[in-house]
Amino acid sequence: MATLGALATAVASVLWLHIFLAARVDPVSQVISDYALSGGAVWFACGALALAGAMVVLVIGLIRAGVPLTTPFVALAAGWCLGLTVCAFVPTDPTGGSRTFGGAVHLVAGTVLFVCLPSALRVLTVQLGPGDLAARLRRWTQWCWAALAVFAATQVCVVFSGPGASFGPPVQGLCERLTFATYVAAMSQPAFALSRLERKSC
Repeated sequence: MATLGALATAVASVLWLHIFLAARVDPVSQVISDYALSGGAVWFACGALALAGAMVVLVIGLIRAGVPLTTPFVALAAGWCLGLTVCAFVPTDPTGGSRTFGGAVHLVAGTVLFVCLPSALRVLTVQLGPGDLAARLRRWTQWCWAALAVFAATQVCVVFSGPGASFGPPVQGLCERLTFATYVAAMSQPAFALSRLERKSC
């Protein structure tokens, strides 16, 4: 239940940003990190840290459930948490703006977290063995990689085209939000399974 609560907190934080800062950030062309530059730094940090916390409590829940966790899974889970924590406190460069050192750090941390989550969940499917949960998680992992590929393509168009320019359609914000939704849905699969297991043991 704790993992689901953390995921719900992250989603609520992002929704708050979309509602109350709708006039400042374009959800189609600007990424979620841009809310931190438009008066929503605290809520953005809360959402990022909630996602990191969701992974921490998920790992704890898996250990308590007796799922054997490998070093690669733990390392990838840690990469997800570290990337989110860095992004929470190191602001991005404005979409289409000039590049700074802090913005570069944010970009690298974002790359790490986006790659680490589907990789970690894919490793977890092996540890879960055959079953419905592993099959569902494999499908969601595939969706995560597909969403990430599209988002990464739009980011490349912005990052390598220079300040104020883009050689592709300005839809990186929309693509990131779809990726975010896919990641949350993927993380919720083992979280729901653990929640059902907890209720049965009560």
